Amino acid sequence: MVVVDTEETGGWFSRTDPEAVLVHELVHVLGLGHTEDPTQLMAARNDGQSELGEGDLAGLAALREAACS
Repeated sequence: MVVVDTEETGGWFSRTDPEAVLVHELVHVLGLGHTEDPTQLMAARNDGQSELGEGDLAGLAALREAACS
């Protein structure tokens, strides 16, 4: 079970794809933070992104490399 706790009226799900929100939050669990690049799923504010961007994938690859070092 996943619980998304928010005080935002209507919640995040009212303005974006619920799967994208969950992927964003799970990627935080893996170790990535927010990015300044608004085109990436890991941007602090979602403006319609529904998939991981190239920068998100590069960040995940870097985490993988660091974990395997």
